[in-house]
Amino acid sequence: FLLPEHNSLNKPLEELSAYSTRELIDYRRCPFHYRLASQWRYSQGISPFMGYGETMHSCLQRAGDLIKNQDMEPLEAVEKAYEEKFFLPFASQEFSERVGATLNKQLRAFAEKNVSDMHRIDEVETRIEFPLENATVTGRADVILTGEEALEVRDYKTSDKVFEDADSTLQVQLYAVGLSYLGKMMNKGSVANISESQIKPVGVTYTA
Repeated sequence: FLLPEHNSLNKPLEELSAYSTRELIDYRRCPFHYRLASQWRYSQGISPFMGYGETMHSCLQRAGDLIKNQDMEPLEAVEKAYEEKFFLPFASQEFSERVGATLNKQLRAFAEKNVSDMHRIDEVETRIEFPLENATVTGRADVILTGEEALEVRDYKTSDKVFEDADSTLQVQLYAVGLSYLGKMMNKGSVANISESQIKPVGVTYTA
């Protein structure tokens, strides 16, 4: 796996740089896109959909907190989390209500189909940081699930259209590596497609 070239500050090779897991995925997909987004800070302009992925993650994070810490049932937790956290900063009220209704439906369908998994939530948004060659990799694992014999790291995606399977797999595997440095050895990994209520397993085996 090749790290992105050093940024425009022309850091010497022996100086450590930090990359997020998202930056590594962007670079793997297209080095020029990585340069535009991460080095040149190019913005594609304002869209009413901006913030959709972030608000979806916020809803799921809050739902996980409610289930684990307040013993709330998954459907109730998802509904409450949506009411508290859903927000599109650049959308009109009409657009936001329409998109929000779709997301709420998808979140409820996902929770209903995966009730047992929702009850296995142990941690959400766990921060990771670990060394890789001349760099430090950082990120946040969406959720860690517990089981009788396994720990599972899972990444939430709005759909399978933005990330290819190989990219999602690499991201989960990077999370597993980072978690191992925290003493949390993952036995399983997975990617959850919220729009389709589908969960794809990801192989994760690593020894720090």
